[in-house]
Amino acid sequence: MKKTSVYVDGRRKAANGEYSVYIRVFDELTKKACKISTGLTSPVLFSGREFPRSVRNADFLTTRLNDVCRVVLEVSIIHPNCSLKELKVYVDDALGRDRSIRGVPKLFTDYLKIFMATKTNPSTKSLYNQTLKKVLEYDEAATFETITPEWLYGYERYFRQTMTVNGLAISMRNIRAVFNWAITNEYTTFYPFRKYKIKREQTRKRSLSIEKLRQIRDYPCDDWMAEYRDIFMLQFYLIGINISDLLLLKELPDGRCVYHRKKTGRLYDIAVPPEAMEIIEKYRGKKYLLCPLDRYAAIADYIHHINDALKKIGPVKIVRDKVGLLRKYQYEPIEPDLSTYWTRHTWATIAASLDIPKETIGKALGHSEWDSTTTDIYIAFDNRKIDEANRKVIDYLNSDLKKSKVPPKKDNEQGSAIILKMFG
Repeated sequence: MKKTSVYVDGRRKAANGEYSVYIRVFDELTKKACKISTGLTSPVLFSGREFPRSVRNADFLTTRLNDVCRVVLEVSIIHPNCSLKELKVYVDDALGRDRSIRGVPKLFTDYLKIFMATKTNPSTKSLYNQTLKKVLEYDEAATFETITPEWLYGYERYFRQTMTVNGLAISMRNIRAVFNWAITNEYTTFYPFRKYKIKREQTRKRSLSIEKLRQIRDYPCDDWMAEYRDIFMLQFYLIGINISDLLLLKELPDGRCVYHRKKTGRLYDIAVPPEAMEIIEKYRGKKYLLCPLDRYAAIADYIHHINDALKKIGPVKIVRDKVGLLRKYQYEPIEPDLSTYWTRHTWATIAASLDIPKETIGKALGHSEWDSTTTDIYIAFDNRKIDEANRKVIDYLNSDLKKSKVPPKKDNEQGSAIILKMFG
């Protein structure tokens, strides 16, 4: 892996009496470094990738400097194992074509790697990496010029037996995103998607009925499972907040859940209802608002465990294994496909059934189509409508609690009953 930094040589001055600006490249494998000339000079010493504001034409010079930095990054991504000497040759050749890459492979996968490097979300990087592997498997020599509509149809046929329709659609959208990025950056003018339509299959609606949601809310879970169920309900009470966004919350300013959604960057501002606050207080964390990341080093690990647990909420039987020992659990889940994603769909479905306006539901969920009107540019949407809608949904869910309730048996009591019955 190679790391880059800007280096201004203050030991000597160039012919114009200013200091030369270089990019220093450090190879972590060989522990060696080299410097690449940017062709720029500065009358003052500085660090970082921005010329000081006191320098004449600072904005222009900063842009030129970052252009060179980008080329160095692109070449190092395409040739991760090249020597520093080879890297300098590639970079010099690339800069000779005024910000375009020359003398390096022009494969589609090379540009896909460069595009991947611009992504910061690990899950997004993972999706693009899967697409990279698929393209390499199908046609490792593919270029922008050779990827035609016919190529795309062939790609579709090749993976039809091993990928779902929607999985293939994700791969195609990733390829299309690289084309759009490459056109913007003037790497290509080709665009095969004008004559190719990405197919997708409508997914099964991931929403719970109000009856099933109440069952899950009230189910007498064992202690290890109760936390996962409670976090699921907390997501619902906060209008289906994404689990990653929820776990990364650090505070509730003025009793409101304010955050930018990790997936879209959209700002959310939700009043925290008492039902949600009760769960938050129960699972308070040290570094974050909630405690899961006190125990888990990675969000993905917790998501795996919570989704696995949600699929087991429901009656469980303890049965004999082949040698007569009590080791096997047979789960009869309330919803066998349940995951954290269901909270968002469930909230929207219940809200619609209560005749809450589509605009309010769309705004609550952050759908972009409700941000496109001219009126929205001048009038901020009243968050009270979203707060009132959420209160209405939660009240409807909890309306059954007003009725008399008989405390259900706990799972461990059910398990004990089974054991007693089996062993008499």
